[in-house]
Amino acid sequence: MEKGPFTLGWKLPYVAVFILSSHFPSTQAQVVKYHLPVFMDRSNAIEGQGINLTVGAAPTSFFICNWYRGSDSQEKLIVTVYLPPLSGYVFGPAYTRRETPGPNCSLQIENLNQDDSGTYTVTKDGPSVHGIGNLSVEVLASGLLPKPNMSIVQLFRENMDLVRLKCDTTVKFANISWLQNGKPLNSCSRIQLSHNKQTLTIQPVLRRDAGAYQCHISNPFSARRSDTTTISVIYGPDPPVIKMSAKFLTQPSNGRLNCKASSFPEAEYCWFHNGKEFSKSPEILLKDIQSGTYTCQATNPFTQRKENTTLEIE
Repeated sequence: MEKGPFTLGWKLPYVAVFILSSHFPSTQAQVVKYHLPVFMDRSNAIEGQGINLTVGAAPTSFFICNWYRGSDSQEKLIVTVYLPPLSGYVFGPAYTRRETPGPNCSLQIENLNQDDSGTYTVTKDGPSVHGIGNLSVEVLASGLLPKPNMSIVQLFRENMDLVRLKCDTTVKFANISWLQNGKPLNSCSRIQLSHNKQTLTIQPVLRRDAGAYQCHISNPFSARRSDTTTISVIYGPDPPVIKMSAKFLTQPSNGRLNCKASSFPEAEYCWFHNGKEFSKSPEILLKDIQSGTYTCQATNPFTQRKENTTLEIE
């Protein structure tokens, strides 16, 4: 444990009594507890720069002050500061040689890095009094943020598969948002974000979820987007729709029938007349029209799912 300068400000008998009363309180004395407000001297903690943490006033006197990284446990102690009538300080296990205690139990931390992010706890003690306070510090990266990465995506089946995208970034504290086809993506009952917003889950995936996805990270100084990753959703075919050309109504012998089904990948088509296959084109020309049953069959080439629509011509 590294020690700083330590001096005794008043008479030795008084100091001895104080130390005994502070560290070995009487079992009959009731300790009064106080909340200590903690402040940072700037609105943002920036990587590479410094901050000064100060403690607000309390309606009593304290003689020992401790600063911790995280909870007030001995292994997380940064420094113990002796307040008037004592003076001096002793560094603890969490001291990194970048911390300097100052007046009124303030703490200066220089050359911040993102590992300095977290909760800082301060305690003060005196005869039968104990104060505690804490402050959460997020150290923001300075300069241009590194480009985030996204996981590789494959094909997904509508109403069957779950999509999970992850935004990988080395930046510990950044705002993360998601884009679909360049527009902000809003969450709903099917589309959920993890607590830190790094993971996007879509369950179940629908055809309207297909498109180009990006994650966007930002802080007050910079912003970056990942490369796009594409979600392709396999669906359909929906029941095909048969449309007649205008000429079919006035000149049936020179008309056309067109078959179209919504599908991904694009559907393959087959026409049947009275149950007999006669064309594999989505559009047919009826030069010599025959009465009977015309059936258009659409097939998804990936799933081999089929859908039919029938038209009766008399």
